[in-house]
Amino acid sequence: MARDGEGKRELVIVGGGPAGLAAALRAVEAGVRPTLIDERPFPGGRVAGGHRPAFGLRNPGPPDGDWERQQRLLSRFRIARERVEVLQGAVAWGLFEGGELGVLHRGRARPMTAAALVLATGAHPRAVPFAGWRLAGVVWGDDARARLAADGDAPGARVLVAGSGAGLPLLANRLAGAGAAVAGVLEAGALTDLGWEAHRLLHRPGLLGDWLRNHLALLRAGIPYRERRVVTAVHGRRRVEEAVVARVDAAGAPVAGSERLVTCDAVVLDWGAVPETALARLVDCAHDHDPRRGGWVPRRTDLLETTQPGIFVAGDAGGLCCQEAAELEGTLAALGALKRLGALGPEDAPAEIAALRRRLARLGKVEAVLARLGAPRPGVWELCPPEEAFCSCQEVRREELERYIGEGYRTLDHLKRRSWAATGICQGRICEPFMAARVAGAEGGHGGAGGWIRARPPVRPIPFGAFGDR
Repeated sequence: MARDGEGKRELVIVGGGPAGLAAALRAVEAGVRPTLIDERPFPGGRVAGGHRPAFGLRNPGPPDGDWERQQRLLSRFRIARERVEVLQGAVAWGLFEGGELGVLHRGRARPMTAAALVLATGAHPRAVPFAGWRLAGVVWGDDARARLAADGDAPGARVLVAGSGAGLPLLANRLAGAGAAVAGVLEAGALTDLGWEAHRLLHRPGLLGDWLRNHLALLRAGIPYRERRVVTAVHGRRRVEEAVVARVDAAGAPVAGSERLVTCDAVVLDWGAVPETALARLVDCAHDHDPRRGGWVPRRTDLLETTQPGIFVAGDAGGLCCQEAAELEGTLAALGALKRLGALGPEDAPAEIAALRRRLARLGKVEAVLARLGAPRPGVWELCPPEEAFCSCQEVRREELERYIGEGYRTLDHLKRRSWAATGICQGRICEPFMAARVAGAEGGHGGAGGWIRARPPVRPIPFGAFGDR
């Protein structure tokens, strides 16, 4: 008998967020026992902390539709869990030919072969470096959400929230509910940027309701919300003591003379996310660059199958999407995988597939608007001063990168080898967006001009000792 976490599996799902859970549930409905690999200690995905009330919140703030949707999904999954092989706290660190996965579970690296594979690996935070961005007290939005979910604590007593996207007011309200004094919410964009496209938000009235409730909660709490504002620098001896805030123009560039100081001991940054595609890249799934969906995304069929047969991608990993769309994509990818396995016939479930496609198309109109609102403007990539390290793993400064680009290194892989950026523990997840933006500026503005940093196993750090019995 194969050891736990090892051997052949019919259907493997990587990721325990909304897409992964939905895929597992649809497989169970079809009589297939899937294997769910989730690196987190509990299911729900990276957004769990943002929509899961933490113990100890003094005032959790207004309810939101995504949280309610998540609770319904988790309740369904708890009922079906006995029919799912769940490897919680497991890391899928490699994907190889023949559908073989490298999995780290309970301290050991184990091979696992999947007849069909659904990658619901989600997304990781987008980093926008600026002066002092690595000082203690500068926190990613995802880390703040996780801390709220774990113990109800805010990252500081007086917190400034900054970045871009519709989720900033919700995050600020959650921090206020944890007892933090929120100094303000700084949105780099502006709702007026949407123009006539704003009417597409009517396709998701629940989203508009959540947005209004969160803005009203900010008003009631006396928390200022400012559009076209960014943090350009933070100062402090051992941790953040104050932040420099400036107004930006429509291109995202700071307006000279608009700077002011804000006293705070923490800055929570949320610049959106980047699809987590490392596993799909390992097996050469074709990708296309789409800035509206977060950057490089796998090319997929109507059933979300990639250019590698038997490998499906759902949720944020296939392009940034809302929780509802992630669930729908998880279900659709599961149907594709079930057809690939023969658990469903080629002509089975046409009505269900058509309904899923229609709902995704409708939501896609809203996602395009939200992506436009949340996408960093080109000017924000100028916030990093020449002497600042944009690669925190290898201490590579912006001025070094600019010099190499000037010497003719115009692909991210070439820049990686020349500068040593993206060779640290994050494998480029933090610095790749900045590198891509600098190359795009040199090449005329196309975000995909520099290609991507080639993924190599392990795509997640694992200890050498995990291979001790191999």
